[in-house]
Amino acid sequence: LLPAKYQNLPIILYFHENQLAYPWTTNVKDWDRTYAWINYTSALVADRVCFNSAYNRDSFLDALPDFLNVLPDFKNKDSVQAIRDKSSVLPLGLDLSWKTERIDRQDPNDPPICLWNHRWEHDKNPELFFESFMRLHDEGIPFRLMILGKSYRDMPEIFRIAQQKLSEHIIYFGYAESREQYYDLIQQADILPVTSNHDFFGISVLEGIYAGARPLLPYRLAYIEHFPDEDIFFKHDKDFLPALRSLLTDNVAKSNKLPKMIDKYDWKTMILQYDDLFLTLCS
Repeated sequence: LLPAKYQNLPIILYFHENQLAYPWTTNVKDWDRTYAWINYTSALVADRVCFNSAYNRDSFLDALPDFLNVLPDFKNKDSVQAIRDKSSVLPLGLDLSWKTERIDRQDPNDPPICLWNHRWEHDKNPELFFESFMRLHDEGIPFRLMILGKSYRDMPEIFRIAQQKLSEHIIYFGYAESREQYYDLIQQADILPVTSNHDFFGISVLEGIYAGARPLLPYRLAYIEHFPDEDIFFKHDKDFLPALRSLLTDNVAKSNKLPKMIDKYDWKTMILQYDDLFLTLCS
């Protein structure tokens, strides 16, 4: 389908996310096959298919057979293995040049500063995040909140509720006006509680951890790939509140180990893997 001058060029398809595993809200579930179909046909035509995480790759390939079952005929299920054979994991590169001395600070703030630095959308599970802090407020446990992100008209109502009910704890609420301000803010945080139901890689999570915040992550999605064997996960949503309570009351120091585990994603390192891929296909 490409113009003739492009038909012999090698094509790399990069999945930053995939529509087969994206947690659609119920009001659009009935018509989301269009986007999944584009993902599928694009993967068919590409010479190499790269995913930013194993979770992204596996969630896409594992969902393809059921997706193809909706076709009335010519289900073409053999194509799933063909896509799998040319697929690989190629993590994102991150700009880590903003690191400052503040990251090496070990003494936590009193009370601790907890960070939200994700999109203000339902797939990040803000209800669990804010309702847990409301419980902690009722229990009299001291904490401060830094809620970063852009507000918009259709954002989940829980953000407006939390801004009122947790106002005495909130030290920042809204969008950072520049990258410099964003990096300065996240380096002040002590704890990074994450409740997301959707993350194919987790750039903001890695940025928060690289800034020195102690993470509390769900044992799902792509996070386990970044920090295998680390004791920073909760398995079920019901475990989030007690784990968060422990972090706040135990005065946990910042970690030097976890930020160093993110160094491997620095563009200075990752660009070599991208160059190798490009050169291999070009040759």
